[in-house]
Amino acid sequence: MKILKLFTLISLFSLAFASCETYEDQKVEYSPLFPLCGQWVVSIHDAATGSLIPNGDGYTLYTYNTSSNVDNIMWVRLSNSANPFGVLGKVNCSVAEKSFSIVKGVNTFFTTDNELTITEGKVVLNGFDTPSGGKSDFISFKMKPTTNSTVTYLIKGFRRTAWPEDMP
Repeated sequence: MKILKLFTLISLFSLAFASCETYEDQKVEYSPLFPLCGQWVVSIHDAATGSLIPNGDGYTLYTYNTSSNVDNIMWVRLSNSANPFGVLGKVNCSVAEKSFSIVKGVNTFFTTDNELTITEGKVVLNGFDTPSGGKSDFISFKMKPTTNSTVTYLIKGFRRTAWPEDMP
């Protein structure tokens, strides 16, 4: 009985010492497009007047790399059932300049009239003060989603933080 208690005590101490082992932090592998890629909370404005379009607040914009995994082309996706337009297209980008654009690209969101133009696209690191009081990256660009559109939109917002105060 005494041996069993001693064995249990030694086992517990061994377990305690083994559980205190520390490990190095894992290295994070970023996409070649970082920091351009991400999930963004954006609002949509009329670029000419600066006014918010109806139902133009609280959109989610996604920017992400293509299957070729290169640092000069990315996908831009923006859609919402409340409005009759959307965007799903590849744009040219520069990670060093944190910029992106496309002229007469293909907007695959539409089956017809699918021309896409995005200009003045930029990301500013820590360039936005979030509603929760923190800092986040800022994104903005001008967009004409179709050939027939008479309006150019200004899309601007911040990288999603997941804080409840920052959600629309």
